[in-house]
Amino acid sequence: MLVLAVCLIIFLVFVMEVGAIAFKITGVESSNARFQSLSAITGTGFTTKDADVITRSKTRKKICMFLMVIGHIGLAVIVAFALNLQHFFSTWQLLVGSLLAILTYLFAKNRVFVDKLDKQIETQLVKKLHFRKEPIEEVLIINDEYKVAEVKLEKECSLTDKSLASLHLTTKDILVLAVKGEEGVILAPKGKDIIRKGDTLTVYGKIKNLEEIICK
Repeated sequence: MLVLAVCLIIFLVFVMEVGAIAFKITGVESSNARFQSLSAITGTGFTTKDADVITRSKTRKKICMFLMVIGHIGLAVIVAFALNLQHFFSTWQLLVGSLLAILTYLFAKNRVFVDKLDKQIETQLVKKLHFRKEPIEEVLIINDEYKVAEVKLEKECSLTDKSLASLHLTTKDILVLAVKGEEGVILAPKGKDIIRKGDTLTVYGKIKNLEEIICK
């Protein structure tokens, strides 16, 4: 019984990591993605700001619902195990459970292993579940409205094949800090610089406004 409880906890930790990667694919900032995944799977709730990030995306809402269901079922089973643990406790179970916990901890501390696992999980989520990478990826959250983000222009949109000056982004509270393209990185780009398909923009401003522009 103890071994099963430890295995279930390890499974929930793995599901939490998958959820964090799924959130990152949809554009949530890395550290915030792991926090949101943990909040969903433990049912501890979100702040108003975090809830807004989730509800803005249908994909994020589906991820959150999945994590909440798995989390509630898993935690209920763990509680049931804990209540009956005294009747099934044995030395070998303690040894096996401890060994599993130690091995999991060692794997989790191995950054090379974790990075490779994360990349493999991300590949499978995109390939098998058809997760679509969002064009806007949060880099730094300033407050509820203003953020620093990377915008990947992987397809034609209202921003491509136009100069920065003609886009009038500053009137929409959006400042382009850098443009990364085939020819390299342009730091502090000028109004004459052309935005092209395949470029990655580093921007600061109201991300909600930028989302509206890209979705046109």
